[in-house]
Amino acid sequence: MGGGGMRGGRGGLGGSRGRGRMSGGRGDSRPTPALQGGALFVAEAASFARYLAGRESYEFVGAIADAQIRGKAANDVIATARNAPADVDKMDDEWRRWLSYRAKRVRR
Repeated sequence: MGGGGMRGGRGGLGGSRGRGRMSGGRGDSRPTPALQGGALFVAEAASFARYLAGRESYEFVGAIADAQIRGKAANDVIATARNAPADVDKMDDEWRRWLSYRAKRVRR
């Protein structure tokens, strides 16, 4: 069935579209627990892809995935970046600053 089948395809949220069990909603002052393990990986990967697509393009993000699938180094593709840093460590630093900026905007 893929995508969660009859449950709404929302990664185990049962079609709740992010509502329901998650805290932090209307009238709920409980802090949202920190992500861990696979959930943290997925969140980081999605946010990095969004950052990179905004700086370069979705095609660039796809080229990195394609390189990995072919057993090639992602660094070779990253080195061709035109708008984002072409160095992995610098790109990581910039992505973290981007995350921090976005987090501050969300908290307002």
